[in-house]
Amino acid sequence: MSYATDPYTNLQNIPGLSETDALKRMSTWTPQDIINVGHFWGPVGSGGNGWGSHSTRPVPIYYAGDNGCLEQLVGKNFTVVGKQVRGTPGKVSQAHVHACMLKALFGLA
Repeated sequence: MSYATDPYTNLQNIPGLSETDALKRMSTWTPQDIINVGHFWGPVGSGGNGWGSHSTRPVPIYYAGDNGCLEQLVGKNFTVVGKQVRGTPGKVSQAHVHACMLKALFGLA
């Protein structure tokens, strides 16, 4: 069931379920729901996406075969639309991930 984005994808098909009840159910994922869906963001008890989004929050990524590209960019500054952006110690940015993808796919740095 990892293709499901949340354990209650079909809440609209439950007769008589109010919006309030649907929101309550979505904010209390069980351990089995988490296993079925295959992901969980936010503090336990807050629902599968307890933060509402992951904007401005660190998210885990899995990568392989980049020949050390991301490790070299951890904490590094980068430029976006001509502006210098300070890197975050111990982390990579989406801009770093993009740069490594370009390098791997097209040999661009």
